[in-house]
Amino acid sequence: MEFMDGGTLSDVLRAVYLEEGQIGAVCRECLQGLRFLHSRQVIHRDVKSGNVLVGMDGSVKLADFGLCAQLSRERSKRSSRVGTPSWMAPQVVRGEAYGPKVDIWSLGIMGLEMVEGEAPYQREARLRVFELIERNGPPQTAEPQAPLGSPARLPAVLPAGRRGQALVCPGTAAASICDLRRSCLQPGCSDHLSQASAGRMERTRLRLRKTPCPATERSGEGHACSSV
Repeated sequence: MEFMDGGTLSDVLRAVYLEEGQIGAVCRECLQGLRFLHSRQVIHRDVKSGNVLVGMDGSVKLADFGLCAQLSRERSKRSSRVGTPSWMAPQVVRGEAYGPKVDIWSLGIMGLEMVEGEAPYQREARLRVFELIERNGPPQTAEPQAPLGSPARLPAVLPAGRRGQALVCPGTAAASICDLRRSCLQPGCSDHLSQASAGRMERTRLRLRKTPCPATERSGEGHACSSV
């Protein structure tokens, strides 16, 4: 099995915000992986940053195929509620018949995750997440007016002298991701992780304020769940 020495995309997102070109590079590589799976009638069903691996050479790989489903002529759809709550498509949440397109929804949620630092409703309890996905439809960014990579979107994530350095896109996808991952491993970045987490909690609170709802129990990050 190939060793990816850069860790997961989730590790990167806990350290820095991504620049637009870097987000595009990750999405392109993931789409290539999904095209391969879908051409063979396979649904991944758990696309998220924790299942995307990066290498120090700038490579990006889709991983964790434990929840994949093989489609066939006799069974061209699936209906099991499988995946990680915040990244699940509405059809999966409702237990409706679905096909490979649910992976595209999950990739879109991962795109929002790369922009915001965490997935929509990620801090909510599992059943609450299902309710919000069904009721709200496609989620939106909390601050759509702020350009990606601008100081307004980088509160306390990196030291002031390194904010530009970690978010510069050198021109190629591989170099961009490679430089990004190396910048995450440089001294000083870890000192700001707790401040970054506080900022993400505040953005989550502002996002949920736009959708009034009864108070529910809060929980940690969602984990994979399934029901046949």
